[in-house]
Amino acid sequence: MEFDKKERLTVEYGSDKIVTNCHIIDIADLENVDQNSHILQEIMPYYKTKAQKVQSRKKSLAELGVGVLFARVLNITTNEAIMIDEYGKPFLADEKSDIGISHAGNLVLLATSNGSIGVDVEPLPDSLSAYHYYALKKVYGNQLSDIVECEKDLTPYVFCKLWTQAEAAVKLDGRGLRLNPVEHLQVISEAYFCTYEYKKHIITVATYEAGEVAMKEQKWMINRAAITDAVEVKGG
Repeated sequence: MEFDKKERLTVEYGSDKIVTNCHIIDIADLENVDQNSHILQEIMPYYKTKAQKVQSRKKSLAELGVGVLFARVLNITTNEAIMIDEYGKPFLADEKSDIGISHAGNLVLLATSNGSIGVDVEPLPDSLSAYHYYALKKVYGNQLSDIVECEKDLTPYVFCKLWTQAEAAVKLDGRGLRLNPVEHLQVISEAYFCTYEYKKHIITVATYEAGEVAMKEQKWMINRAAITDAVEVKGG
């Protein structure tokens, strides 16, 4: 079950000031949820299906988390409310605001904005290896040395900051893997970034204009009933 594809319009969201709200769920809060919880019953079929298909329990919970955020934040419980553009980027069918989705580590993020946005989250590693350096090198090329010098050192925080900025910029642009390395750097250079550290994760919001960003963690009372009784979650 997939979202429908639709040509996206060029939308003016109706405000001179860009305001982005980032709604966050820690998947630990989804480990034990009331099996009769209305919010689980209201998750759109797309994310229920994704949660059932993936083999990793953590990824299953992350997909459920996206569905929970759509239901709680935007009151979206049907697939028809979400469309996919020609590049595969999801957007609201009514196009009243832009949305951004990301999940990694223990956090799931749904951002809404009155301007175009891209968002990314990455858990902070305990230490760095050659892999981390070469991952950044692939994105930033010969500019990486100068960037790291400006940052004083390539620490886990700096790695995550640079990585999430690169990812958020690509999501803002919307073309994804269709970008070549030169275009990727151009997209990064044109974006405004807000980067936050939260629960040992780095979150970055990318926009085309400077604006305000608010972080809001979604929490609710839960009991010890297994989430697998409500929606099947694969993995152990």
